[in-house]
Amino acid sequence: MVHINCLCVKTLEEIVIKTASILAAAILLFSLHLYASTEDSNQIRGDLYKVTVLSKIEADKLRALDVEPVIRLNDGYMVIVEPDAAQELISSGLKAELIANNVTKDELAVDNRMDKKNVDLFELLYEVDQFRLFRIDPEEVSRMDPPPQISRILVEDLKITYKEPVSFQVAARKDLMDLETLISMVNKDSLQSYTERLQAFQHREATSDSNIASGYWLYSKFEEFGYDSVIFDTFTASIFNLADTCFNVVAFKVGSILPDHHVIVGAHRDAVPLSPGADDNGSGSAAVLEIARVLKDIDTYCTFVFALFDAEENGLIGSYAYANEAAADGDSIIFMLNMDMIADKENRNKAYVFHGSDDSYANLWANLADSLVAISTTFQGASANSDHYPFLQNGYPAIFSHEYEFSSVYHSPQDSTTYMSFTYMWSMVKASLATAYVAAQSYSPFAITFDYPNGVPVFLEPGGSSTFQVTIEGITGGVVVPGSAQLHYAIGVGEYTGVPMTEISPGLYEGTFPELPCFGRVSFYVTAEEEVNGVFYDTDPSNPHQAVVIEEQADIFQDDFELDKGWSVYGDAQEGTWERGIPIGGGDRGDPPSDYDGSGNCFLTFNQDGNSDVDFGTTNLVSPTFDLSSGNGEISYARWYSNYLGYTQDDVMRVYVSNDDGSSWTLVETIGPTGAGTMGGWFTHSFWVRDFVEASAQMKLRFEVSDLYMSSTVEAGIDSVHVTALICESGYLCGDANNDMTVNVSDAVYIINYVFVGGSAPDPLFVGDANCDGSVNVSDGVYIINYVFIGGNQPCDLNGDGIPGC
Repeated sequence: MVHINCLCVKTLEEIVIKTASILAAAILLFSLHLYASTEDSNQIRGDLYKVTVLSKIEADKLRALDVEPVIRLNDGYMVIVEPDAAQELISSGLKAELIANNVTKDELAVDNRMDKKNVDLFELLYEVDQFRLFRIDPEEVSRMDPPPQISRILVEDLKITYKEPVSFQVAARKDLMDLETLISMVNKDSLQSYTERLQAFQHREATSDSNIASGYWLYSKFEEFGYDSVIFDTFTASIFNLADTCFNVVAFKVGSILPDHHVIVGAHRDAVPLSPGADDNGSGSAAVLEIARVLKDIDTYCTFVFALFDAEENGLIGSYAYANEAAADGDSIIFMLNMDMIADKENRNKAYVFHGSDDSYANLWANLADSLVAISTTFQGASANSDHYPFLQNGYPAIFSHEYEFSSVYHSPQDSTTYMSFTYMWSMVKASLATAYVAAQSYSPFAITFDYPNGVPVFLEPGGSSTFQVTIEGITGGVVVPGSAQLHYAIGVGEYTGVPMTEISPGLYEGTFPELPCFGRVSFYVTAEEEVNGVFYDTDPSNPHQAVVIEEQADIFQDDFELDKGWSVYGDAQEGTWERGIPIGGGDRGDPPSDYDGSGNCFLTFNQDGNSDVDFGTTNLVSPTFDLSSGNGEISYARWYSNYLGYTQDDVMRVYVSNDDGSSWTLVETIGPTGAGTMGGWFTHSFWVRDFVEASAQMKLRFEVSDLYMSSTVEAGIDSVHVTALICESGYLCGDANNDMTVNVSDAVYIINYVFVGGSAPDPLFVGDANCDGSVNVSDGVYIINYVFIGGNQPCDLNGDGIPGC
């Protein structure tokens, strides 16, 4: 249960008296807090980077670096890095984009407005979806009247984590109440009555008499519904640049099975000055009341928390106070559903939903809204302009449902019920009620985690000697069923085969692969069963781990560009051609401020300070020739690309590979014109040569950067190029079923005898799998006959590149 400051009162007079009695102390404490936050000498001043984190491995890697995480994003984190530690981040292999130089956390703020008026007031550093990050002058902001609607960075100890998306098995829940019956209990007249009463309180800005009175009325409504656990959750806030005491109104419905796990249904109860605050946000507050009324006597497994937040219009302060304290206390919040502006009169059957990195609950809301009330949903991704955001920052899943057609009377004296559609609001509340109920009833805390102490294998040995280890443990009460761990593998395009894993010590399991052919491609994943929730997967079978079968690796070519190893440059660009050197531009125009690997030198476009970008044409960087006649190879490199600082973002960077000494080229990847990797930062990329061309002794690599459009600013860099030969010279010959070291019609006969007559199996069995489908059957005999008599591809060479390897 959340531990909060409870102002337990029964009369309006008591609220006023208790508020006044603590105000003097609050002002003193808040003033000290403001002074400390602006004068904190321990605060890091450095460069702001956006770092992409899309896996637990990437989260672990970022957490190990010397960075200060300041903002959680849907696809990673904003971090501040001191200049002398920036190289470690850049060289980490994580995708890191430089956002701003020379900042502290106190100089950052996020936009709380639904429109873009704040863009004219502050320097916009980063924008995605409806999320906007500004650089501010804290002292200047403190003097602004009225105060701007922005939020400072109020999470003090942001944790770098990665959580897998939630999965729902709604159909499997036999005790789930019929949702049509549930939502039929929502009363449209009640919604209108609640909203009209809130509107009648006149101006509900935080700390005003009307705000206090409306808070008392909300408290009494929860009591009227029969809730016996209703509190005022007090906190200190800066209201119009003065420290004051505010309060959230919170009611609790304790869960019958999982009382320590919470679903938050929330909305802000305050309004801006001079506005009746009907749609913003009497509509959301009324929705919380009605959902609380409907659920009062319905059994729910988890605890429901109905939270009406104060001081949202002053920077989400009430929801920050609640979410920060919940996180500090280790509260289990399954899901937070926020409703804000859900009733403008121009709306009929569409809605917006904002969400964090996990869009599972957003999808749940959309599916239920469509099936139950015929509302179609548009996902808007990230936003920081309502009370879901502090929960997201604290690592809790949250969504924000919002009207599709935006109010024409937003933050104005005209925001009254005259401009609301209660029919539309009725549907929005039904969708939210169903979502919150299903989320609570579908939740189970019992889970399993997988961890690979030696890493996930990417190379396997031919034959049957390849093993790996994985730690499988229960979390949040989960218990691994003994003997349930399995390795599932597929060779080439074959079907998956599941084999038991061996528990070599408590919680540590070993998986063993079967005999494997040279250069075979192996897809695999691991499963284990939890006592309550059944089978857990690592990874998703639709996106399995991948490995290739080799005997050894050999470094063929490495270049950190400290020496001239024979790279060539050509093209028609008038300026900004590739140069090798130590970066001197400083990074202020999107150019790399340093190399990737810390050796000093790299290749970059026009290495000079100031106007150094590519102009009016294309510049190509071509590697010396390298030998991959061993049959396959892996090529990796670090690249930097920036095209976002000009007036247009149209150009791209391309990477090519050649196997005929540059006579022809095959495209490997394209970066841009927009999206990941186009805003600077070192990114690493690797590929297997045979995915694109047949490996040969005449391999080359080419990096192409162009400025083909007016008003573009294009900068690029290349560093840390590695070419590794993958070698496999096993004595086994794919298709040689009778082991006479040649593939001919007798091998087809051998396979047919094995399949139909009970003859001896090929030894090892995989040499008979000529078509790489993971089994030996008559189709392998047919494949060999086609190869011998008709000129088909040789066994295990499905792509016809002349090199066997499933």
